[in-house]
Amino acid sequence: MEFEGVVSLLENVGVANQDTLLLLQKRLLHDLLKVQGLEMYDLNSNINEIKTRLCQKRILLVLDNITEKHQIEFFSPRDREWFQYGSRILITTREEWLLKDLKEDDNYMLPGLGSKESLQLMSGHAFGKDQPK
Repeated sequence: MEFEGVVSLLENVGVANQDTLLLLQKRLLHDLLKVQGLEMYDLNSNINEIKTRLCQKRILLVLDNITEKHQIEFFSPRDREWFQYGSRILITTREEWLLKDLKEDDNYMLPGLGSKESLQLMSGHAFGKDQPK
């Protein structure tokens, strides 16, 4: 499936503050419009611009690390009619309850890491090696 060149990954939405959410909205609109230097001042007024642009293109949007339901609405309208047919919205969250009201098409739960994989991941980030000393 083709996404008309519009693929947007918005990372760590759940830990973003007001200013960071504005930057993420700006990134999404930049990805949709391919325009630099957009002026954006208010989270809620930007939602209408995002809605207008979402219905014009087939997109792939990834919202990473969502922690509260209202965070989704800053980037993606709840009503599917706003999206062009074939668009996909991927939401990553640790809070399974958030997905209950979203009428998702698919839900995939990733298994947690085992103790060996967890140690390798932590050691790689902390020490730059697979194993601690």
